[in-house]
Amino acid sequence: YIADQQSKGYAAGIDMKVNGEFVSGVQSWASLSFMQTKEDILHDGHGYIPRPTDQRLNFSLFFQDYLPGNPTWEMHLSAFYGSRLPTGPPNSERWKDIFRMPSYRRVDLGISKTLISESHRPASPWLNQLKSMSISIEVYNLLNINNTISYFWVSSTYGDMFAVPNYLTSRKINLKLAVTF
Repeated sequence: YIADQQSKGYAAGIDMKVNGEFVSGVQSWASLSFMQTKEDILHDGHGYIPRPTDQRLNFSLFFQDYLPGNPTWEMHLSAFYGSRLPTGPPNSERWKDIFRMPSYRRVDLGISKTLISESHRPASPWLNQLKSMSISIEVYNLLNINNTISYFWVSSTYGDMFAVPNYLTSRKINLKLAVTF
């Protein structure tokens, strides 16, 4: 926010999504988005420059499936791609914020087993009191990609600035037991 300067800008794009049941009974989808955002701070001599939200391409996919003949085993796969976002050194002129951080890429995988449901009741009388029970394991950031979230800017004694990346979390594994009484 620069209170004493005037600017003009725009955002233009398109967002598309396909949603359906590739496998009967479970939803899956894919989306693709294109966008461009630019601004021109009037009378600064630099013309249009990218806005901080100028992420040109986004793609995401969510797919679910289950084992044929055994729908108590389910799998879901999600994948994300986001193109490079503009950034720049702190306390600098806005037109210098045209350096772009690396693309965001991520793949997650989850597998679950339904142990108790309305259609699958156990023989044990004390487990019969449960409405449902499932166990799942999820692997977040399956490919262990270092995604940059921001930069720590380091100044040299000569006045140069160097961008040191800050990364999002690496691969994580989540084990979950869900019980409904």
